[in-house]
Amino acid sequence: MRIVADTNIVISATFWKGDSFKIMKLADKDQIRLITSLDLIEEYNKIIKCDEITDKVVNKKLIANKIIRKIIDESIIIKPKIKLDIIKEDSDDNKVIECAIVGKANYIVTKDNHLLKLKKYRGIKIITPKEFLEIIAIQKARERIRKGKFLTEQEAKKRLGGIMHKTIRIMLLQSSGKIYK
Repeated sequence: MRIVADTNIVISATFWKGDSFKIMKLADKDQIRLITSLDLIEEYNKIIKCDEITDKVVNKKLIANKIIRKIIDESIIIKPKIKLDIIKEDSDDNKVIECAIVGKANYIVTKDNHLLKLKKYRGIKIITPKEFLEIIAIQKARERIRKGKFLTEQEAKKRLGGIMHKTIRIMLLQSSGKIYK
């Protein structure tokens, strides 16, 4: 699965261990493929080195360079040859869509409302980190069911907790009353 992680996802993953961090961990484990462009790397670099961000970090230069290196190492870097003007409110957001199109991404993962309003562009779904992680969980559940690896519903609820359990509960096998492990 190929995704473009918007700058806000990468920055969030750098400082907090929430959904954005989990997505970057999936890339670390080669469970997803990150797509980026030179323009987006430049944007990451600019934002990660701004005073608002670096004031929160002890060794500013080291962490900024480490983040940029990680993005470069873990991404397919493309150079879009198209220029779009879809997002009028913030023209920089068009770079994310351009990257996704040329990089043949399945998803754009973002917290940016300008992008999220689109929902989909040329078959590329534009979703939040939470929505993306739910999709991954459902795919893993389907794969485990296909392989015949099950847990009881009670065990699944204990492992997955509230919302994810309810999402995956629809995948219960009618005949066995069991869910993936």
